[in-house]
Amino acid sequence: MSDPIRDLHDVAESASTRIAMARWTELLDRSALPLFVGTGAALVGLRLAGYGLGWKLALVGGGTLVGVWLLSTLIAAFIARPPALTALARWDEKAGRAELFTSALSFVREGAEGPAVELHIQRAAAELPEARKALPRELSYYVSNPSWLAPILFLAFLSTGLLEAPPAVAGPKDGLSEEERERAAAAGEQLEERADALDPKNLTPEEQAELDKIKQELKKTAKKLKQPGQEATQREVLAELERRARQAEKLARKMGADQREKISGGMLAELERHA
Repeated sequence: MSDPIRDLHDVAESASTRIAMARWTELLDRSALPLFVGTGAALVGLRLAGYGLGWKLALVGGGTLVGVWLLSTLIAAFIARPPALTALARWDEKAGRAELFTSALSFVREGAEGPAVELHIQRAAAELPEARKALPRELSYYVSNPSWLAPILFLAFLSTGLLEAPPAVAGPKDGLSEEERERAAAAGEQLEERADALDPKNLTPEEQAELDKIKQELKKTAKKLKQPGQEATQREVLAELERRARQAEKLARKMGADQREKISGGMLAELERHA
């Protein structure tokens, strides 16, 4: 046999929980459209401003936002959860029972005694089982369409990839054009020819070793210039040419004025053409 006093406490806690849940769904209804429409509009604005966002990262961020939204509103609703006696009073008021259950629970908590008190508690205990069945209907809560549609549509939008920057925007802006690639290839061939032509006489072993090193480096540079990578830029080509030209210039000073023009003149001229 159930204890009517315990049942009264239990139904009061249930009423309090249902009121908190109703508050939660109210918070969801009020915040769903402003949050997700506003966030979506902000992301579109950033995309139009040139800031792209990959769909995977966007989806992870969007899922995190939805989770934080659900959890934060739930916590806020349960922080404001009414005490059991207050919840019971709201239920009595909504059902038009003139505080039948509220008074009974108050008498029990205060330890009130007397025939009238006993009669009131017995009456409340008799009506409680039937009234309890109506609790979900009388303290109902539900999530409206905007609350569950808004986050779903928001996540669906993020998964489309519309926020990703197109390759033309995301890629390097200063890559070599076809004309610049052709000029780089021509410069590479000239460097290779000049490297092969370097064969001065009367060099010391140290100078010959240094010359051989320069020739190898010139050939490497020539190979790079003839086949620049997809990410090569004009700045990189110029930097490579200038570095090798300075090395050749340094060696030419040691070898004499007649070799200086032969080694570095063409490279310096190529620098001028690319500038």
